[in-house]
Amino acid sequence: MQAGSRQTVRWLLLLLTTLLALGGCTAETGPRARRATPTVFAAARAPIGPSRDVTPTRRPAQPPSPVATSPPSGGPARFTVTVRQDPTLGRILVDGNGRTLYRYTRDGPNASACAGRCARSWPPLVATATPTLDDQVPGRLGLITRGDGSRQVTYNEIPLYYSAGDRQPGDTAGEGDGRTWLVVRPGAHFRDDLAPAR
Repeated sequence: MQAGSRQTVRWLLLLLTTLLALGGCTAETGPRARRATPTVFAAARAPIGPSRDVTPTRRPAQPPSPVATSPPSGGPARFTVTVRQDPTLGRILVDGNGRTLYRYTRDGPNASACAGRCARSWPPLVATATPTLDDQVPGRLGLITRGDGSRQVTYNEIPLYYSAGDRQPGDTAGEGDGRTWLVVRPGAHFRDDLAPAR
C-alpha cells in the first residue's frame, strides 16, 4: 500500500472514530434529556398554592375613612362641622380644619345644582359617612348622592361646599360671589331668605 493511501485510511479511521464518539454522546445525552423533560413539564403543570403546613394570613379589613376627599389646598378635613366667629360675617359654619363652608342659592333642598366646572371652583364637601355636628350648632347633617356617585354633606337640607378661592382656614373669599354663593350660618335652613352679607 502506498504512503498516500495509508494516510487517507488513517484520516478516514480518525473521522469514523470521531463520529462514533459524537454519536455516543448524542445518544447518551438525548435519552437523558428526554427522560428529564416530562419531569420539568409535570412540575410546570403542578398547581401553585400555599403549602398544607402553612396557614395563609389575612389582614383584617380596614373601615373606609369617613371623608372621601379633602378641601382644596389643605389636609384632609376632620369629621366635624362646627362654628367659627368671623370678624366681619359673625358666626359661620366651618369644617374641622377651620375652612369656611358655603351654600349655592340655585341648589334644591337636598339636591346639588353644581357639577363639572362649577364643582372645580366650588368643591363639594363629600364623605362616606355622615360627619359629626358640633354640639353648639343646632340642626343636623345628612348625605345626598351626587351625579358622579360621591356623597355630599348637607346641613338642614343645604348642600355644603368649599370655595377654591379660599387659600387657608379662615378665608371667606367666596361670600357673595355672583350673589349666589353664601357662607352658612348656624341654624340656617334651606328655605331661609338668602342675601349676601357683603
